Amino acid sequence: MLLPLLFACGSTSPEHPVDCRIDDGPCSKVLGDQKLQVVLDIGPKPVRTMKRLSFRIALQDSASAAANSDVKANTDATTDVFVDLSMPGMTMAENRVSLRRDAAGLYTGEGVIVRCTSGKKVWKAEVSVRRPGRSADDVLTTPFFFRVTQ
Repeated sequence: MLLPLLFACGSTSPEHPVDCRIDDGPCSKVLGDQKLQVVLDIGPKPVRTMKRLSFRIALQDSASAAANSDVKANTDATTDVFVDLSMPGMTMAENRVSLRRDAAGLYTGEGVIVRCTSGKKVWKAEVSVRRPGRSADDVLTTPFFFRVTQ
């Protein structure tokens, strides 16, 4: 399964700009009009290709984040959270990290970022949140673009 991923990244297009310095610590974004803050962390650091990595997503109400309160979210055990890993501008096989709920608003899982033969190092982690009671197509997503170490 890794071979299609390794050879599917031979594009000569320029690298996508980075909006997350994951080696410096967690990155966060707010999901549109849902006012849900998504915090992504990957470890161990530095984040390397071809190594088993831990992915951690914290979801919290953006009002709570502004007040510096504990991680809280309008999520429960039926909320589905996952991370799709890909390289911007590349056609690649699916590389999905399924996450499990560890606590209210906290989801963790493990995955591997494959090495690109072209030497490119910018990856996209698209975090998806499917809330309970919503249709399968009603998924909130936000991308994080970060650089990995080969």
